[in-house]
Amino acid sequence: MRLVAWLVPSLFLSGLCAWLSVELQQAGMAPLGIHSVAIGGTLGVALVGLAALTRLPVGRAARVSVCLLAFNTSVLQHVAGYMEYCASFHRVISIDPRASWAAVAGELQPAGFLSYIRARTTPAYLLLWGLDTLLITLTGSVTFMLGSARLVTRVPQSPPGWPAPSAATGQIARGGRDHIGKASSLTER
Repeated sequence: MRLVAWLVPSLFLSGLCAWLSVELQQAGMAPLGIHSVAIGGTLGVALVGLAALTRLPVGRAARVSVCLLAFNTSVLQHVAGYMEYCASFHRVISIDPRASWAAVAGELQPAGFLSYIRARTTPAYLLLWGLDTLLITLTGSVTFMLGSARLVTRVPQSPPGWPAPSAATGQIARGGRDHIGKASSLTER
């Protein structure tokens, strides 16, 4: 159940990273390689934070899900790119009256999504898309695995003079207070 509670917002984060990626590309701030690593790292850090919030046990399912979410981010970049293409088409029509007359006559309209993708399936573009997908997936996965390993190995520290927490129960072994300051069941007896 925690995996589902983590996956639903993770899909939103994947889409948000894809949108951010397209915005950076449109602004001209997307150098090849660095941009992909930054987007993958951003996704990985966001997913680690979400895993900590939902207390997700980091197992095989979570790691595979991160790889699929990173791939999803790469695919959603193209969807967001198409949406930006359509928005820029409509901006041009609103600025140029001759373009708007041609659009009304049915001569000028944005290409459909499949036509948009088909026009960009040159060997060079496919190579760049593959490299982008690989870098996003690797960076996102490695960032998630390193961050989640840090979450798993982090042991709550007791304040000075307090007994250490029990590894099995998360409570104090010989009485006292647990990690959130409540009296443990051993001292209430």
